Amino acid sequence: MTNPTNHPSESKRPRLARNCNRGNSTLSNNDPRPDTPVSSSRQPPPPVVVGLIFTYDTSPTSNNIESALCVISDVNKKYTDHEILQALKDILRWSYANNDAIDRRGFLNEFLELAGISRVLKFLTMPNNICDTDYVEFIGKIIGNCTDPAPNYENLDITQLMARKFVEKDGILTMLLANEEYNGGSNSRELQAVYSIWAALGNVYDYDADAIDEIKMDDLLDVLDSGLATLTLLNGAIDAYWVPRIIHQVFRVTQRSSRRYD
Repeated sequence: MTNPTNHPSESKRPRLARNCNRGNSTLSNNDPRPDTPVSSSRQPPPPVVVGLIFTYDTSPTSNNIESALCVISDVNKKYTDHEILQALKDILRWSYANNDAIDRRGFLNEFLELAGISRVLKFLTMPNNICDTDYVEFIGKIIGNCTDPAPNYENLDITQLMARKFVEKDGILTMLLANEEYNGGSNSRELQAVYSIWAALGNVYDYDADAIDEIKMDDLLDVLDSGLATLTLLNGAIDAYWVPRIIHQVFRVTQRSSRRYD
């Protein structure tokens, strides 16, 4: 998510770069993802593919969920952009709480068992993916849905485990690095991606410290730093729909994250 006429705030990137080398990373040496994601603002985004036809009738069986995760986990680039987007669309559709045609609890259980949170985070940290607006929005929404206990908190036990796994796999840092790809401006697609990032973080920070105690002080400082920089960049954006929603989510995250250390 780049805008050549603006420049990102320099106040937040050094802190995130420092934390990329934190010694408490949970990633193993055998993990195909680098120990920490690297922002790719200077790399050109992948070409935009238009006119693609997608299907919306694939059911969330264990095999289909695993197949979709395999597509986005592939490091050999054997799948087309269309196949990757189809996999992301399927995972997102299955994750919605208000989809009466889907056994959401069944999907959440399978997604958790198949290490879905870890695998979507790895996908986002692959070269060029973190600067792709569509990919960022999809992953933000998927994580947001999978950490949302709605409706009626009936899936709280699973979504809480998802949120904990997200934190363990450096999901906060990954989301903040994706957020840094927004350099200001009023592009609605970029604003939607930024919104999905902060909405996902908001769901994670909704869980109290007793439920998820892996969130450290460094994470709090990074969130506050990134939140302030985002608000500064939004100051010049002209969008009556997404800007106030992003601001709401940023305040939601920063307020609830700071309460952990009251």
